[in-house]
Amino acid sequence: MHDFVGNQAITADTSDKALAASGTTCRIGDKSSYFWSVVRIDKAVRADAKAQAKAALAATTPTGVLPAGAQPASGGARS
Repeated sequence: MHDFVGNQAITADTSDKALAASGTTCRIGDKSSYFWSVVRIDKAVRADAKAQAKAALAATTPTGVLPAGAQPASGGARS
């Protein structure tokens, strides 16, 4: 399923005449040929993904990695 925003006839091959004759979702009637994707958030999926991310993080052990030859810093922070 595709959700379109703006001009309803837009494809790579749409003629100017077809764009002008098409419908639009814009309240003020704009039929511009711009396109941007629409993101729909399903809260059930989002909650499940959040729980999975928390479980994955809980199963890890924090570690620090230094580039070869680097020395750990010592002492306090300087301003």
